[in-house]
Parts: sequence; structure tokens; C-alpha cells
Amino acid sequence: MSRAIERIYKDYSKAKKMVGDQALYSSTLDKERFSDFGTSPAMAHLIPRRDPDLNQDEKKYLVAAESDMANVRKYLEASISNENDIHININCIDPLGRSALLIAIEYENLEMIELLLNYNVDTGEALLHAIDEEFVEAVELLLQHDDQKRMTEDKQSCDQYLEKQHPLFGLAQDALEKQKDDVTQKVTEQLNLSTSRSYTPDITPIILAAHRDNYEIIKILTDRGELVSKPHNVRCDCEKCLIYNKEDSLRHSRSRINAYKALSSPFYISVSSRDPIMTAFELNRELKHLSRIENEFKEEYEKLAQQCQDYSAALLAETRSSKELEIILNYDSENPPVISETEKMNLGRLKLAIRYKQKKFVSHSHCQQLLASLWYEGLPGFRRRHAVIKILITGLVGFLFPLLAVAYLLMPRSRMGKIMRQPFIKFICHSTSYIFFLILLFIISLRIDFGKLSDKEEDMNERRGPPPNPVELAIMIYVAGFIWAEIKQLYQEGLHQYMADTWNLLDWITNCLYVATIVLRVMAFIKVNREERDRLLKPTKANSTAVTQSALHVHRRDWDPWDPTLISEGVFAAANIFSSLKLVYIFTINPHLGPLQISLGRMVHDILKFSVLIMLVAFAFACGLNQLFWYYARMKKRECLAQVAPDEYCLKDIYKHFSK
Repeated sequence: MSRAIERIYKDYSKAKKMVGDQALYSSTLDKERFSDFGTSPAMAHLIPRRDPDLNQDEKKYLVAAESDMANVRKYLEASISNENDIHININCIDPLGRSALLIAIEYENLEMIELLLNYNVDTGEALLHAIDEEFVEAVELLLQHDDQKRMTEDKQSCDQYLEKQHPLFGLAQDALEKQKDDVTQKVTEQLNLSTSRSYTPDITPIILAAHRDNYEIIKILTDRGELVSKPHNVRCDCEKCLIYNKEDSLRHSRSRINAYKALSSPFYISVSSRDPIMTAFELNRELKHLSRIENEFKEEYEKLAQQCQDYSAALLAETRSSKELEIILNYDSENPPVISETEKMNLGRLKLAIRYKQKKFVSHSHCQQLLASLWYEGLPGFRRRHAVIKILITGLVGFLFPLLAVAYLLMPRSRMGKIMRQPFIKFICHSTSYIFFLILLFIISLRIDFGKLSDKEEDMNERRGPPPNPVELAIMIYVAGFIWAEIKQLYQEGLHQYMADTWNLLDWITNCLYVATIVLRVMAFIKVNREERDRLLKPTKANSTAVTQSALHVHRRDWDPWDPTLISEGVFAAANIFSSLKLVYIFTINPHLGPLQISLGRMVHDILKFSVLIMLVAFAFACGLNQLFWYYARMKKRECLAQVAPDEYCLKDIYKHFSK
């Protein structure tokens, strides 16, 4: 048998003996404990575990680990030489669960830590404790010790490689594999009973360093390739997640929280991410999503989401010039950043922040300052002008809007065309145009006539299926322009981003209503003219001189309720309401009306929630009221049906409200 097989068998025998001794010690200790409390061994899980007693030398050894280098070295050498007068376990722990190495870390004694590591004491969770204490030098020393230990093990494994090629090695290893697994499991169970972990198994050094948000330790660990693994999706149904959730759902949820707490650490994001702002945006959205799913930990997830939002805003605050700010707000991971000063800024990162609902990032003073400079571009010093001057300039631009629009169509690349491209000028022109459109709607709705109309014109306006008048033709041109603008915006932004804005949905609904109005008016015009043609041809075909009443001059009260003209007027009235509400969108720019609009939007949600309760109460009250009056309603119904001349009560059919 080769030396490798002998070594495996020796390790197996040693482990088996250790398990047997530990089990014997545990059984003896349990008997004493049970006899003290008068409890049977079946109730062992209810009795608190008592820490093993320390001898006098071990107590002195642990006390000396605080600062006494000489005594600690003496005890360490004695443990190696196996002196008869000193019995000590260099890995013993005090009642608080601290070994000599952990005590040295707690007192930040670097020389003591180095001494203990030279004698190969068990490190255990020493690295985690050093990170928890933010003892950077100890972390580096422990990592170096771990590297040296790993190199030694690798060297030994290389020396044993040739021995493992022996044909008997595989057979012996297979024969001992089952028993070895059982021994390992028992050893692990005994160690778990005899020692207590200060950290849960999911806490790794990099996760703990990120929790402490210590830049130096995070940098050391990431340089070694340590990264925080992203947890599985909360709805993941893989075998691993199902097993973890079934065994301990609380630990599974806490491990996810610990991982996201590390991922959202500002220093960890700064060190590990190539695009920290984008990483913060994505984490913020994921954490908000988790807060809605795992309601039990909603407060913790929302706190982490707010931390990510604060981090992205803090990065934006580090900009020192407008050029740096432009690079950040125009950065796109898929396209190169803006380099040329003449290149148009697309503000890709700012649009992304709006899509991810990063309020602090968008409302930051640096971001708002750049937006203000872009908004008033082409009007230098406009913001510092007097209010009267601002009103005069705005009114002049609005008054000259038709001329400016024609000049832009004829000469789009001229100086006047460049002025028309400025955001503030475009806003004034669009607002003026829309207000003029609302004036046209106001004229149509109130039937305002400019001058006295002839009898023929009045007759055309009041008949079925009337042809469009000049004001209605102008409205149709406006509607065509609105539809083209919406199609162009949809093509540029994409369907997902377009649908994200509620105002775009309102615009589409309004345009659809106007298109429906136009279609119904055309249908009414065709239908009425066809009826009129049939009326004129009918006497001739029937060889009769009787002429039926003209379909054009039927009184409105005699029209069919589903006449296309009536339906078109109702649809047009609804479209006018939505068009008037669009003014609220224009008022958003005002610092006083804008916040009121946001408050109104949130208040509508609360009103809808409250209306559900009101409807429930009203329904319950109606059911109770029906239960009280159902008999009297039927009785009154029979009386009313029996009367020859019904009275006023029966004519109103009030009884039907409480009867089938």
C-alpha cells in the first residue's frame, strides 16, 4: 500500500477517534446536565448549552492575548513542546466565544496577531472580525497568511500527484469515501454544537466590508477578485432557491437583504462598477420592486433604494464645471460621449434618470442649472430681466408666431430658423398656437357668428349632416398637425417610452375623438344626401305627385337618437374637454401651478381609493333599504295596476325603485 493510502486511512482513523471522544464527552456532559435539572435526555434540545470549562493555563493565555507578548509566546511554545506542567489548547475560547486571535484583533494588537499566525492558530472567523472592527492592517495580514497557507497546500498536492497515480489509490479512496463522508458530517455537527458563529453563512468578507462601507478593505478584496454575487430573482423557482426557501425562509430573505445591502454600498459601487450612476439607477429600481413584493422587509428595501438615489445625486454634486456636467448628462453606454462643442446634446443620462424616476438626480441644482441654460439659450440675460420686460418679449414672440412659422418653413437654416429652434421660443410658439386652437373650439362651442348670417347659412348650420364651415376646416387642419406630431414623437421615442407619459395617452385619446367626429360628420353628410336623393327620385318611380318631407329640414327634436350628427356633437364635446385640460400641461412650467398639478394628481388617486369605500357603504345601505321596503313596493304596485285612473304616485312609477 502506498504512502498516500496510508495517510488517508490515518486521517480517517483520527477523525473517527475525535468524533468518538467528542460524543463520549457530550454524552457525559449531557448526563450531568440532565441530572442537575432533573430532565430526561429526550428534552435535551430545551436545555441551554454550557460552555466547556477552561483550565488555569488557558485563562492566563487568553488574558495575556490582550497585550502580553512574552507570556503568549511561552504558552504557544509550551503547546508545541507538550510540557507536562502546561496543558493548553491554543484555539480555546472564552465564555464570550473569543479566541486569542479574536482578542488580539479586538485590541488592535498587530504584533500579537502576527505572533499567533506564526504558530498556526485556527483563524476561523478572524478575517470577518477584523473587517467588522475595520482593522485594515489585520485584514492584510490575515489575507497574506491565507495565501501562504494555500501555497503550501498546493505544493503538497503537487508532491503527492505521482503517488495518486498508483492503481490502488483509486480503489482505496472509493472504499473509504462513504465512511469518510459520514465522519465529516459528524465532525461538522459536533463543531457546530461546540462553537457558535458570530456571522451567518451568507456573510462573506466582501459583503461585510461593503456593509461597513470601508473603502480600503473593499479595495483590497476587490483587487483580489472578490465580488458580491447578485441574488437570484425573488420569483426564481430554481431547485436551489426552492430548497433554501423551504428549509428556512427567513434566512433566505435575510441573505437577499444582506447581498443587496452590500451591492448598494456607495464605496462598493464606486470600486466595482464601470458606470456607477447607471448601477445606482438599476439597484434603485430593483430595490423598489422588492419592497413591493416582500412587504415584510419593505422599510429596509426602501432605505437601501433611497441610499442608491442619494449616491447618484452625490456623484452629480462632484462636478466642477459645465463641461463635466454635460459629459455626465449626455453619457450613453452604447454610444460615445459628446466631444464636439457644436454637437447637439441629447441628455441621454438625464432621460434615463427620468425613466427610472430618480427625483433627487433630476432635481439637483447642477442638473437644473444646465437645463435652465439650455431652455433660455438664444435669449441671453432673459432670466435677469424685469418681469415687465419678460412679458413684453413673450407677448411679442407670440404675436409674431405666424410670421416666424412661415419664415422657418421657407428658410429653416437661416438665422431666423436657428432662433425658432431654441427651446424657449419653441415653447412660446407652440403655446400660442395651442391657445389659438382653443379659441377656435370656443367659437364653435358658443356658436359665435362674425357678422349677420343669411337665411341659407343659418339653415345649413341647423340641418342634418351640415357641411363644415371655415372654422371647422381650420380645426381639421390643426387635428391633422397634432396627429402628425404624435406619430413623429412615437417614432423618435419608441412605444415603451411614449406610453410611459400619461399626457401622450391623453393626446391620443383626444385625437381619436376628433377623428371620430370628422368620420361621423362625413357619414351624416353622405347619409342625408342619399336620403334626399332617394326622396326626390321616389315620386318619379312611383308615378306619384306626393312629395315626402325633406331629410335636410327635419326638426332636431324629431331626429333619430342615434343620428351620426348628434353622436358627432357628443364626441366633439368630449374632445373639447380633453383639449382644455391640456392647458394644465402647459402650466407645469410655472413654479406655483406645477406643484399644484402634482398634488392634484396624487389627490385623484386618494379620491379613487376613498370612492371604493363609499360605494361599498352605499351598496350595503341600499341592500338594507331594499330589505325594509320590498313588501310595500309590491303592495303599491298591485294597487296602481288595479286603479282605472292612476294617481300621481302611480304615474311616476316610484314603486319600481324597490320592486323587481
